[in-house]
Amino acid sequence: MGRLPESRSGSPPRRVLVVAAGLVVLALYWSFSDLLCFHSLVGHVPVPAASAPLPIFKHSLCPQVKPLNPTKGDPLFQDIDAYLMSCEGKNWTIDSLSQAVRTPTQLFDDFELPGEDPRWDVMLDMHDFLRGRFPLVHAKLDIHKINRYGLVYTWKGSDESLKPLVLTAHMDVVPVNPETRREWDQPPFSGLFDGNNVWGRGSADDKAMLIGTITAIELLLQRGYMPRRTVILAYGFDEERGGRNGARTIGQHLVELYGQNGAAMLIDEGGQYFIHDDIVMAIPNVAEKGALNVQIEVATPGGHSSVPPAHTGIGVLSRIVALLEDNPFPAMLKRDSTYFRSLRCEAAYDDSFSDELRGYLARAISDDAALKAAQKKLLQLDENLFRAFAGTTQAVDVIHGGLKYNALPERAHAIINHRIAEDSSVAETASRYAQVLAPFATRMNLTLESFGTMYGVQGPADGHITVSTIRRGLNPAPVTPTEGSGAWEVLSGTILSSLDTSERAELAGKQIVVAPGIMIANSDTKWYRRLTRNIFRYGHIGKTDRDGMHTVNEAIKAEGYIEGIRFYTRLILNVDESSLL
Repeated sequence: MGRLPESRSGSPPRRVLVVAAGLVVLALYWSFSDLLCFHSLVGHVPVPAASAPLPIFKHSLCPQVKPLNPTKGDPLFQDIDAYLMSCEGKNWTIDSLSQAVRTPTQLFDDFELPGEDPRWDVMLDMHDFLRGRFPLVHAKLDIHKINRYGLVYTWKGSDESLKPLVLTAHMDVVPVNPETRREWDQPPFSGLFDGNNVWGRGSADDKAMLIGTITAIELLLQRGYMPRRTVILAYGFDEERGGRNGARTIGQHLVELYGQNGAAMLIDEGGQYFIHDDIVMAIPNVAEKGALNVQIEVATPGGHSSVPPAHTGIGVLSRIVALLEDNPFPAMLKRDSTYFRSLRCEAAYDDSFSDELRGYLARAISDDAALKAAQKKLLQLDENLFRAFAGTTQAVDVIHGGLKYNALPERAHAIINHRIAEDSSVAETASRYAQVLAPFATRMNLTLESFGTMYGVQGPADGHITVSTIRRGLNPAPVTPTEGSGAWEVLSGTILSSLDTSERAELAGKQIVVAPGIMIANSDTKWYRRLTRNIFRYGHIGKTDRDGMHTVNEAIKAEGYIEGIRFYTRLILNVDESSLL
C-alpha cells in the first residue's frame, strides 16, 4: 500500500476492530509544535488555523465488518483447525507443498503453443501429482482439462440457483537461471523443509495457493462435507507469461457455463497481510493497474563509422529515452482512488503514521488543501513508491542497436513497460508519446509515426521514429465493490476471524484491520473480468512469510502457508452459508 513510517514496539491486548460503517467518530488533533513546522513542509498550501481541531467525521475513515465464523460448520472447521495444528496435519500439508515444488513446472518465454511444444508436458506431471495426493477431490469433483494443461475442478453444490465461488491459482513457475543455481542455499527444486521454511522455486509463487486451496477441499471431503453452493478450482498453467493459453481459455469456459457475471466471487493471488507495531493490516487487492508495452524504433542511414553524423541512431534513441524519463506521467492523490482508501485506513488505525500525515489524510476527504499537502508529503517520503501506486509508470526495460563497431547503426529500438493508473487507459497512455516526441522529432529533422499517426518534418528527413505496441494493451480492471458489498463483507469477515483465531505467535495481541488495496502488477484475474464483478486478489499470506519470488532462494514459512489453508476452509464454509451473495 505504500506505507512508510518506521516501526515501534508494543503489544496491547488482542482485539479485533469491529466497526460499523457510519458509526465510528474519529477525532485527530495536531499539536502546536506540529503546526509550527507545517508551512515548511507543504510550502504555499494553506492550512487551517492552529487552534482549529480536526473535524469530526460522520462516516468512518475505514469501515470494518464483524468477524465471520461459520455457524453450521462450526464443529467442522474447529476439527480441521485442530488437525492442521497437529503434528500429523502439519507434516501432511507441508509434505504436499514440498512434493509440488519438486515438480519443476518451469515456463519459458520461448514455449510454442500448447500441443506444439513437448516442454509443456511437465504440467501433466503436476496433474499426476495432484491426482495421487488428493484422492477424494479427484473421486468426487468433476474435472475438466482446458487447453490440455489447465485444470477446472467443480464441486457441485446442492442448490444450483446459487452462484459459485471460484478459487484460482497457477501451476507454472518462473525458470531458475542456471547461472545462479550456486547462489541458492538449498537446491531450487528440492522442496526442502528445514523446520521453518519450505524451499524451492514456486513455493511462494504460486504453489502455496495451488496446494492450499485443493487441500482445503480435500479436508472438507474427508469429513463428509457437501456444499450448497458450487465451488470451483481453476488452475492455469502460463500465468508467468500472461495467461493467454491458460487462464484466458479457462475464463472463456466458465463464462460459457455460468454466463457473464455468473460467479459470486473469485479469489486469486495478490494481496497479503502485514504487521506493523500493534496492527495487522490485511490488504485484499480490489483494483489492478493496466499494462502496455511500447516499442520505439529509430531508423537512420547506415555507413562507415569514420564519417558519423552528429547523432547516430543510437544517439537519437538515447535522447528519446532521456526525454521520456525527464517527462514522467503525472501522479496525483485522488479521493476516489483505491490508493487513497488504503492510506485512509492506515491513517485511521495505524499509530505509526506521523500525526502530520494522519491529519492530512483525515482532512483530505473534504479539504483540497489537505489533499495536496498529503500528496506532497508522500512524494517527499518516497517519490517512486508514490508514483507506482498513484499514477502510470514507465520503465525502459530493453534497448538494442548496432551490429558492428565500425558500422553506423541503421536500426535501434527500446521497449518501455507501462503500468497504467486505475483511472487512466491504454489509449491515454499511448497518446502521451506524440505529445512528448512530436516536438523532438521536428527539432531533430525526423519523421515520427506514433501508433499510426504521422508527425515531424514534412520534407526530407534525417531519419524516422516508429512508436508501436507489443501485443494488445490491458486497461485497468474495474474496481471491485467494497463498502455495502456482500462479497466484501464475507471476505473481510473471514479474514478477521481467521487471523483472530490464529495460533501464530506474531499475531498475538494485535488489532486486525482489513483495507482495500490496488495491485500494481498483473495477474490471471484479467481473464476473469466477465465472470464476476467480485474479484479479490488476496492470498492470505503474511508479508514476511515469503522470500525470493522470481529470484534465488525462494521460500515460504510453513506456518504462513498453513494459515492460508485455514482461511480457504473458512471462506468456503462462510460463502456456503452466506445470504449476502
